[in-house]
Amino acid sequence: MICGAVGTVLLHTRVRDGASKAKVERHFRTLKERWLYTLDTERISSLAEFNSLLKDYMRSYNTTFHTGIDSTPFTRYQDTKSHVRCPASKDWLNECFLNRITRKVNKDSTVSINKNSFDVPMQFISIK
Repeated sequence: MICGAVGTVLLHTRVRDGASKAKVERHFRTLKERWLYTLDTERISSLAEFNSLLKDYMRSYNTTFHTGIDSTPFTRYQDTKSHVRCPASKDWLNECFLNRITRKVNKDSTVSINKNSFDVPMQFISIK
């Protein structure tokens, strides 16, 4: 229901379909091999310093030419960002993510949600 309200399709890869997940897995591997394993943890004194080093690495990674995409990741993002749809408003987006449950109203004008009974107006008896 949320995907329909937002206007998207939820897609999941098949179980054990490695090719579908390869890009993000390869990125994490590259991050570990090129940055994390070479990091001198003895010289890092705070989480802020660690985050700063990670930010510097990611900035360098995103502005370096990649032959697989024939550009830098940042340039590729800039070229395709016009296809991203923005929400109409914050209130509209919050309403899209409200939890909705459909139940049939019982003859005593109650509905059961998670084993709890709630009263509803009598005019909704037998309506789903």
